[in-house]
Amino acid sequence: MSVSDVAALRREKLIENERLLRRANELIDAGREDEPRGREELFLCECSNLSCSTNVELTCAEYAEVREFGNRYVLAPGHETASVDRVVERCEGYLIVAKDV
Repeated sequence: MSVSDVAALRREKLIENERLLRRANELIDAGREDEPRGREELFLCECSNLSCSTNVELTCAEYAEVREFGNRYVLAPGHETASVDRVVERCEGYLIVAKDV
């Protein structure tokens, strides 16, 4: 296996980790359907580190806007990984990143 193969596998694993955290947030958001959409809520940081326990605070409506793009994720500032995350917006308390896969 070449170095580039290992790098590609690592990148795929990082992206898969972020997808798992995004799915958890989608389940959390679905459980809040009866809540006011403008109230700030806690969501999991969707970074590639599965042991990350950082929360980010945004409204359910803001989270829904991020989710309109299937390749965008919400991360705590400083949790982005250069090899897989491209910051598209810096918000107060969180980042929106895109995956170009």
